[in-house]
Amino acid sequence: MNKTMKTLINEFLDGSIEGITGSSSSPGNLKIKGDQLIHFSTPIFERMENYYILNMTRYSIQTGRLQKLIMELVPEKNIVVVLKVPMDYHGSLKNYMSEA
Repeated sequence: MNKTMKTLINEFLDGSIEGITGSSSSPGNLKIKGDQLIHFSTPIFERMENYYILNMTRYSIQTGRLQKLIMELVPEKNIVVVLKVPMDYHGSLKNYMSEA
């Protein structure tokens, strides 16, 4: 069975710590790894204790569609947006939260 981005995002929101879009014979570019949703090799969405961090840095049209889909599925009050995350970053998105 082919797993869509929306299905994988919902699995992530439900607490899954692993998963990938596509199928076993043809895996996609979106995966769950622990508390992060990773698109290609860059974290886009990170689960925290009481909220989520959304990386809204623009990389491609496909990433933009993914970011829009996440915004449609998750209440805005539960999201902290971060920007300027370099492509292929491998750390926590917390490191890009402003010191407000």
